[in-house]
Amino acid sequence: MYKILLFVLIYTTFLFAYTKSDRIEKAYFKSGELRYKLPFKNEKREGIAEIYYETGELKNLVHFKNNVKNGMFKTYYKNGKLESEIPYIDDKREGIGKKYYESGELLSETTLKDDKSEGIGKIYYKTGEIREEIFLINYKREGLCKEYYKNGNIKSKVYYRNGKKEKTINYSKNGKILQKTREVSINFDLGLGKYIYIKNYDDLIKTTKNLMKPIDQRWIFVDKNNDVVSEDDPNLLKYVRKFYYFMLEKKVEIQTKTLPSGSMKNTIYNNESIFVFKGLNTIFRGGIFAFYYPKDKKLIYAKRCVASGGDVIFLKDKSLYLHPIEGNKYVKQYYKNYKIKNIDNKLFIKDPYKKKHPGIHHDIDVIKKDIPQLFDISQITIPKNECFMMGDNRDHSHDSRFWGSVNQEFIIGVVVPIKLKARSNK
Repeated sequence: MYKILLFVLIYTTFLFAYTKSDRIEKAYFKSGELRYKLPFKNEKREGIAEIYYETGELKNLVHFKNNVKNGMFKTYYKNGKLESEIPYIDDKREGIGKKYYESGELLSETTLKDDKSEGIGKIYYKTGEIREEIFLINYKREGLCKEYYKNGNIKSKVYYRNGKKEKTINYSKNGKILQKTREVSINFDLGLGKYIYIKNYDDLIKTTKNLMKPIDQRWIFVDKNNDVVSEDDPNLLKYVRKFYYFMLEKKVEIQTKTLPSGSMKNTIYNNESIFVFKGLNTIFRGGIFAFYYPKDKKLIYAKRCVASGGDVIFLKDKSLYLHPIEGNKYVKQYYKNYKIKNIDNKLFIKDPYKKKHPGIHHDIDVIKKDIPQLFDISQITIPKNECFMMGDNRDHSHDSRFWGSVNQEFIIGVVVPIKLKARSNK
């Protein structure tokens, strides 16, 4: 009798656990109509979930696997016709999504990648002919997008940048060009202006395609005669204003400052103007950064980042030696023409920045007994998300050699020196 009771207890416990973990969960509207049916297996959403309109028609079919959306997500009009099909992989939209007219015809197809609209999208007339061909990056139109007449001829070509129109060409039904227009926008390639343009630093990396590279060249404003413009030139003010808003749109603020010290002499001179691109604070070797002095946040310094997180450095006889975190293979590949020192199977590059940045220099009059930190420092491994900063005027710079590396949170932004004529005598 005891064995029978034990068996019944075990069986009912198992049956209760099974019914609890494998079930269909239901919810209802206040009116009593079924709102959804959600299948569970082992306490995880598994199978096809059904969602309804309050009027009783099916609204959605959702495929779940291991508690996340996996498979096709279908949406229906109240008349029962399919409205859209969105493929999911691991809870992210991935594949070709489709949308339909209420009458059933295909309306559009969109390429989905990593939960975003990325790639080619197509829109159709009800009769099946292609109406628009667009290219999307992160939900925004980008590059050449085309619109078609029902006869298949191109109706218009529109060029987009960052979701905004730059140029439009309209065509007649027989293919003739009707009109060309260029949109007025602050979001354009600012390398050239009507009267003013940027010279050097690769036209400021073709204006902000990428500022994350070493900086030595000054950013020079010149006029149409290739002469450096003055600080109060009205055309310069207009140009800088456009560029300011251009960067602000990218969530990068431009600050104009002067460097009061000579610690960056030969690269940035004493009291020379600089632009600080606040927000561009990703650490990279060789770049000049503005940052809050770690021992007094009221002070702002500008120095060159000579090593970042994971790098190993040391100083010997004023020369900087760098073993980058990428390792020996990286050193052999990218520093072939540099002097290399092997210490404990680690390859160290001697003075890795001097060739690219001629502003870096030493003062032969400064001798070891005066300031020993300028000559020799034992091996240091830079902590993660930190940067070892040094001035280009190496023997006259109060920097990381004296107070340690700088955490990324202290970095304000990338520094670009600028050169302008002195103000006019108007």
